[in-house]
Amino acid sequence: MANADYSVGSGIPGVSPVARTISNTIDFSLTNHVTNDVLTLFTVPAGVLMLAAVVTVLTPEGATLTLDIGDANVDAYIDGADGNVAGSTVSGYATTEEAHSNGEVYDVETDVTMTILNNAATAKIKVSMVVIDI
Repeated sequence: MANADYSVGSGIPGVSPVARTISNTIDFSLTNHVTNDVLTLFTVPAGVLMLAAVVTVLTPEGATLTLDIGDANVDAYIDGADGNVAGSTVSGYATTEEAHSNGEVYDVETDVTMTILNNAATAKIKVSMVVIDI
């Protein structure tokens, strides 16, 4: 039996996927939105791994504001982030196990969206995602 060394720089050239963070900040004081509005945050190219999502409330709404982050499945990453509490909600750590809480590789270009479950007029929300080109 032969041993083979496939480590980087030996035999097979190494290709390291590049991880990066993408972000989008929505300031509802500039543009108000109403219940069930869907906002496109990112358009993800095919073959990219979306690993995790983080919702950071920079300015609380001052009233009930619930947010979902997803794709064709509206709460695939985060289900029910509280837009009235300063701080962050990370995918996989919200109140339910989301469909993509362990990430998702898209076969086709896909939009990642925010669904507004209450009227939003004052909150400022930052959504960040860890993306790996594979």
